[in-house]
Amino acid sequence: MVEDTHITDPEKLGTLLVVIALAVTWAYRCATRIMGRKNIRRKAHGRREKSWFRTGFDALRNWIMHKPDKVVAAWTHRYPRQPLRPLQSV
Repeated sequence: MVEDTHITDPEKLGTLLVVIALAVTWAYRCATRIMGRKNIRRKAHGRREKSWFRTGFDALRNWIMHKPDKVVAAWTHRYPRQPLRPLQSV
């Protein structure tokens, strides 16, 4: 995937990776803003309806077009940390 960009300059490649990381983080924050800590429903065959990224990306795209104030709120909102779950033995 990174090879498909044909970018050879390490500085430009680094910039691209930072932009991608920010976009994924922003989409995740939008998904968390919409769904809270709920899980995405599973269909009858066991797969989820949408991924977290798709849920957040759809919301982000909609908010950018229609509700810019929600876009900023999703980025600046502080979320409580979730406590770590102990590992379960198999």
